[in-house]
Amino acid sequence: NDACAEGVCGTQNVYLGKLSNDLRDTSVRFEEVNVDQAPEMVEQFQITTLPTALLFVDGALVTRMSGLTDPGVLACAVLQHIDNGAAVMERSGNICPMPQQAA
Repeated sequence: NDACAEGVCGTQNVYLGKLSNDLRDTSVRFEEVNVDQAPEMVEQFQITTLPTALLFVDGALVTRMSGLTDPGVLACAVLQHIDNGAAVMERSGNICPMPQQAA
């Protein structure tokens, strides 16, 4: 959506770009979808607010964040699902609490 790209979506993309850079050595991938060009995805995932960030783990939707989302919240959502999330968090300044690992 062109209007969104210039507003909050553009801001969200900046946040995601920084997070993508922080996670460049992980298996995390970020994909941007233009909802005007993918109406089937809008329907499938019931997207009613832009921006919407969807987090998938092994192909399953695990988190949905609608609207402009704080960079720390975005990072926290992702880091909880990756093996070396604690190490990435430490480099990023411990931006969210990590669940305790089982001993």
